[in-house]
Amino acid sequence: MKSGTLTLILLGAFAGVLVASNTNTVQLVERWLWYPKEMIIESIPADQRPYIITELRKHAASQGEISYRDKARRLLLRLGDEQTVAEVMQDIRSDDIRRREKAGSVLMNVNNPVLIPHLAELLYLPEGFALWTKPGGDLQHSTRPLAAARDIRNIIWARDEFSSEVKDWLRSHSFADVRQLWEQNKDAFLRHDYAAVKSPKTVPDSFPPVTTNKTPSTATPVPTNSVAPPVKQTSSAPVQPGSSSVPLPLLLGLGALVLGAVVAVVILRRKGES
Repeated sequence: MKSGTLTLILLGAFAGVLVASNTNTVQLVERWLWYPKEMIIESIPADQRPYIITELRKHAASQGEISYRDKARRLLLRLGDEQTVAEVMQDIRSDDIRRREKAGSVLMNVNNPVLIPHLAELLYLPEGFALWTKPGGDLQHSTRPLAAARDIRNIIWARDEFSSEVKDWLRSHSFADVRQLWEQNKDAFLRHDYAAVKSPKTVPDSFPPVTTNKTPSTATPVPTNSVAPPVKQTSSAPVQPGSSSVPLPLLLGLGALVLGAVVAVVILRRKGES
């Protein structure tokens, strides 16, 4: 057999393998779009990820059904595709409220801890941790810091890489306290060493105060927190001397009136005796 013929045979066989592999990838992606829970990230070979990501990006950019595109974006986020992560975070930072909320819905239930550093950037926006409603509407919306804190908590609760200590700490602290967790474990999050993430021991003085008075201009803020605020109790303590609510001039007038009455009684008695 001539060497040229052998080369053609080998090239043909290689092309056949590529076609078969690509066909299998397309079929897998199509199935995962309908049954996303079947996509087990750990079982995907590293050399197959680029093909799967490329195929999913096609669906995410298609002009087909919106829910179908969102499913593709959600799978890409689960895979940690940097391009999709950047696009979704850009949408969340947008001034367009509908665009932001659409991106937020895509993030729901992704539960990829790779997203935590990106979400942590939103915790310090001046909108504060609050719910707000549009004028004339009843539907409540979350500010971006509140939504980011909720997403971070849900990611940690859903992943086995994080300790029960950290999960319990999150259950007993407010949305605003998620900033403490991020600040004190930033290095561990960035190097993806999630087992090294620990619950905060102290509250740093450097944290900016939580604000709830800055919300979208078309909204009415409704402060919220995962921990209910304390109920103001009315004081039942006895009134201390000098703390009477009766005006001082009135007291002096009454005193003078009583004194005058006493003097008058004394004078009348003396006249009667004489």
